[in-house]
Amino acid sequence: MGMAPGQRARVAVGLGATCATIGAASLLAGSGTAVADPNAVLAQINDDRAAGGCGPLTMNGRLVAAAQRHADDLASSGAVSHSGGDGSTVGSRIQDAGYAAGGWAENIYRGGGDPVSGWMNSPGHRQNMLNCSYTEAGLAQSGGGDMTYYVADFASP
Repeated sequence: MGMAPGQRARVAVGLGATCATIGAASLLAGSGTAVADPNAVLAQINDDRAAGGCGPLTMNGRLVAAAQRHADDLASSGAVSHSGGDGSTVGSRIQDAGYAAGGWAENIYRGGGDPVSGWMNSPGHRQNMLNCSYTEAGLAQSGGGDMTYYVADFASP
């Protein structure tokens, strides 16, 4: 399942904000202190959404499962990609977790820094987080230190 035209998210690849429209986002980051609590990450995202005029996202267990599956895969492979080592896509992982998404986007962050700050400084990631049509999120992390992988799946039923 993909996104409807007009719901496509921007994709940032590399260290900066080189963006291309393909329905997801990824970002490599530098070092710092990892944010360990997904609820704290969600609170940061919701603060930014409120400042942008959007309602809060609520954590959805099925989206968490999809995000955790991908975070674990990335941490075990060392890859930074929206394609899973098993050939899965963002949409297929969300569907496999039992979530019927009307639209979705994914942000990926690798590093020891603050993922929300990294995403907010990247136009594609920022667009995903501040998309008011998304109402639910799944946040997960895997690995540690500078090799911590954060995955945020945003969706609406």
